[in-house]
Amino acid sequence: MAQTVIHSPKAKVPSGGTVSSTQVAKTATNVNFDQATQDFLNSNFGSIAAWYNDPSIGPVLKSALTAGKNGTALQGQAYTDYIKTHAVDASGNVVEVKPEESWFGTHGKAVRDAMAQKISDVGTYNQNVKNTLDSAVTPVANELGLNLPAESLNKVAEDAYVNGWTTTDQIKAALTAQYHYDPTAKIPGGTIGKTISDMAAIASNYGIPLPKDPAQMETFIKGIIAPGNQNPALGGNAEQIFTQYAKDQAKSLFPWMSAAIDAGIAPKTYLQPFATTIANTLDISPDQVNWQDPKWQGLLVKTDPAKPGLSTQANMSDVMNKIKTDPQYGYDYTNAAKNDAANLASQIKQMFGF
Repeated sequence: MAQTVIHSPKAKVPSGGTVSSTQVAKTATNVNFDQATQDFLNSNFGSIAAWYNDPSIGPVLKSALTAGKNGTALQGQAYTDYIKTHAVDASGNVVEVKPEESWFGTHGKAVRDAMAQKISDVGTYNQNVKNTLDSAVTPVANELGLNLPAESLNKVAEDAYVNGWTTTDQIKAALTAQYHYDPTAKIPGGTIGKTISDMAAIASNYGIPLPKDPAQMETFIKGIIAPGNQNPALGGNAEQIFTQYAKDQAKSLFPWMSAAIDAGIAPKTYLQPFATTIANTLDISPDQVNWQDPKWQGLLVKTDPAKPGLSTQANMSDVMNKIKTDPQYGYDYTNAAKNDAANLASQIKQMFGF
């Protein structure tokens, strides 16, 4: 809705003249409120003078001092109605808004009580924030595997206390928002570490590398650990979206496997016969045949004789020939190669009569 500016940061006071907002705050306690208005202020704000200096509600309280007839202070219900239908815009002006858009509309009683306590009883407020930190915030941070600075944890604890967060999900969301993925850092423990490991396992199954863009990885990680895996930035279930990403990448790397991938068969499963045969030939574990590595991916591709310039899947004979002739695979150091060499030497000796 269109907002009408009621008062700028400089306002008239009952005695007349134009003064700064600081001066208004100083004269505020001398305004002659009726008892109903005074009780309303006390029950909702605690220390009135301190609230006049709060940038989110103070300008509204101050402007109400001159919003009455002939620039006088509003009283009673008129005062209450005024501050519940006005707010401070981005420029610091007091504007008329819908009740739900006012400061009261966006700050429930629990929030107001906590904010008033911070003003009137800072010791109790700080202790309650610490209790929230110890009982709710730190355990969730540890569960996530986050190692955040003390001030960051305390800020989340303060937000949780002031806003009356009642679920772990709210704290988890606030903590997760501060996580930044670093591909060079050691993988953390907790939920974040498990998420990265799970993503690596999915990538391995589809024979693709993890995303190289740290921002893309961070978006996936935050989405997967979000409540219900729902991440608006990704448009739905983050784990399913990452799996689809892996499928799409795999189909671009192994186009001849597209039908199998669409049918739910991951490349690692599809290529298991190749991995087993290669491992047996090279005297290695099948797990060492890593389809994410171009070294092994290269075994699967050959030029398509029917379509010059295009590639197709190599068959098992092509793969075996390549691993036995390309020195990067180390076939010459296997027992089978040594036996083949010994047999060849024996045959040569026999041919020459030795």
